[in-house]
Amino acid sequence: SERACGNVSLASVTGNTLYKHADLLISSTRGQRHVTQGATCGAPGHQVTWPVSQLLDVRRRKVLGNLLVSDWSKYRYGVFSEAGEAGDRLYPNYYYHHGQVLPTGPSNTVVTGSWRHVNTSGGCDPTRDTCHYNTEGANTGLTCSLGTWPEVETVTRWCGANSTQGPGMQPVLCGGRSTRQVIRAHQDFASYGQLNSVDQTGGQGPVVLPRVKFDVVRVPQPKYVLVIETSARLAGVWQWVRKAIVNLIRSVV
Repeated sequence: SERACGNVSLASVTGNTLYKHADLLISSTRGQRHVTQGATCGAPGHQVTWPVSQLLDVRRRKVLGNLLVSDWSKYRYGVFSEAGEAGDRLYPNYYYHHGQVLPTGPSNTVVTGSWRHVNTSGGCDPTRDTCHYNTEGANTGLTCSLGTWPEVETVTRWCGANSTQGPGMQPVLCGGRSTRQVIRAHQDFASYGQLNSVDQTGGQGPVVLPRVKFDVVRVPQPKYVLVIETSARLAGVWQWVRKAIVNLIRSVV
């Protein structure tokens, strides 16, 4: 509703609308968040899809910003998931580090949690079973990475290039470059290098941050056009045609 959107007027798509392809699509269907990505590292994606049920999930209200940033970075800057997939041989969700089995993805500290089966029961072995790593406890010291642990409240950034992370999609498809390196190379942050520049007065140069504008547009109501033949040849079946039309109208109104 408009009230839920901060009293922002919701326009409808018309023939004169300059943009008809949504960057972020709020879907009424159930499912998981999904980003249709580009083919190569750094290439923009096609669309971010969020089910409205997840957008209104009060249990995640504190991390919705993290989740949106994580998905938007894949769409806008062409980065990939830093985590692996359960049961995936190419991008497994675990790796070995000094003899330990750790969840794939960079972090600035040890992530406390446990490996669990699909039915959430514990005792799962990721090297043999299809397991998911569930974070447990406060994990208050965990601050990165948004591409791996966006659902942890204390996470606010991406990890650096030197973080141990395992065989996730990001390092493999981007030739070892971290998410931060790919994002910084984007034209949105062309002025980022000014952080290290020094002007004539000896101070740092100004940094121009990109502005993001959201235009909220809702899908228009569908329109139906009925084309009916009224020739004498159909006079005998007209009553059934009329009933069919009435049933159709009732089903869509």
